[in-house]
Amino acid sequence: MRGKTSSLALAAAVVSVGVACNERRATFMERTQDTEASRRTVESSFIPMIDNAMIHDMSIADMHFVPHTAELNDAGLMRLDRMAAFLDAYGGEVCYETYTADEALIEERLVHVGEYLELVGCDMESISVEAQLSGGRGMSAAQAIEIMDKGTQVQASGGGGALPTGGSAAGGD
Repeated sequence: MRGKTSSLALAAAVVSVGVACNERRATFMERTQDTEASRRTVESSFIPMIDNAMIHDMSIADMHFVPHTAELNDAGLMRLDRMAAFLDAYGGEVCYETYTADEALIEERLVHVGEYLELVGCDMESISVEAQLSGGRGMSAAQAIEIMDKGTQVQASGGGGALPTGGSAAGGD
């Protein structure tokens, strides 16, 4: 009888553990979005990282403008607002990275960014806005030219140039 009772107790324990293991646990996002306070806690961890990255590259891009216009969209306004405090204190260069070939639109956007920074109180004597790639880690132009001149693959002795690994005859990436 005692063995039968032990077996039943063991079976009940296994069933209850199985039920507990099958309960759905809340995901990380569900746990952090339950309350406004928890959202602020998570958000407060990411804001300094985002600001540091933004200050590192000091750039805006096409996505910060209303398409086909020089008007800053909400993302562009927010980015420049956050950049403005740093620029006003230390000066610097804002890089506008673009894929557009429309020189008139590029110039309008550069002027508009400068006007906006001046409007929010930045001293434009120490700030420039240029259409160029943002800074950051990379190599110097001299290093890039040396690598380009040298090439990345030894030429075949048969005369014709070999394509770089993964390249195409059209030269497109």
